[in-house]
Amino acid sequence: EIVLTEGGRQEPFLAIEATGRTQDQDSGRRTSLMQPRSRGSMRHGHRVPVSQYLALAIWELLLCLQYALIRYVCTLGIPHDCHDHSDPVKFMTTIQYLLFPGFVLAIFTGMHWPDRFEYIFSFRQRLCLGWLFLPMFFGFGVFWGSLDLVPAFRHFSLTEVSAGYLLLFLLLGAGFLLILGWHVMVAYRFNSKAGFAAYIISRLAMLVFYTSYLLFKLADQPGLQFHFHHYAFGYILASLAEFNHPISILLLAGGTSVFVQGLAAYGADNIIGHHVQIHTESGLTYTSPEVSFEAFKFFTEHCHSKWAESPVP
Repeated sequence: EIVLTEGGRQEPFLAIEATGRTQDQDSGRRTSLMQPRSRGSMRHGHRVPVSQYLALAIWELLLCLQYALIRYVCTLGIPHDCHDHSDPVKFMTTIQYLLFPGFVLAIFTGMHWPDRFEYIFSFRQRLCLGWLFLPMFFGFGVFWGSLDLVPAFRHFSLTEVSAGYLLLFLLLGAGFLLILGWHVMVAYRFNSKAGFAAYIISRLAMLVFYTSYLLFKLADQPGLQFHFHHYAFGYILASLAEFNHPISILLLAGGTSVFVQGLAAYGADNIIGHHVQIHTESGLTYTSPEVSFEAFKFFTEHCHSKWAESPVP
């Protein structure tokens, strides 16, 4: 028998014994803080089912496979300005950002729940959404990178909106609002009040976090550079997609793919950062550590050699 839990997910109903209590209650294990506290012993009630570890491991493996695919595509010149990941410090920073925020994304979207995992990776059921999710997941990142080969899209940026890209920027903004509105509507219609509140508060917290980068830049700090990388945009989009619906599944696949593509092609570059100096002399390139705006001015005004500011980190 199937019942809806407090979060709106379908889970098998545990058999009720003669005492009127479920086996789950007798074991002391609750799946929600909203459920009454069990009278049974809590010993060993903390154990996590092995299936949840397996689902999370498969999700992290998919992220790594997507990373490897994008790195291979980079060798083909897609996009043309892929960054070199031979530096072990930058490589490990990127992998850290891939795996740990990727793990949080799995929790946000319920990948560790058996019913959710089976819904996304179903290949035999009527919807067969596995054949929808996997091609979108592995293909959209390559497609996104290949837009760099189109001269009209090569210089598009989410940070600096020029007149030539105003229409494209407005279309992206309208699409984001449409997707956001659809997911909020679904959360309101099919979640409990507590589930809806949790969905809205958690997503607002993420939006506030990423907005704070811009607020620091706008807080009269000329020494900070700001660049909103598309890996962050993809991450925000993917975090919305927690529902068992083809639209939400496509958003999860596409948003996650853009997130991984940004990290694999360019690395986990900072959204805000200090200035970095690039100096070229006798064919050799020297890079300074990140420095404050005052130090940047000192270098450019007092050093005899020609120093140039690097692109936004």
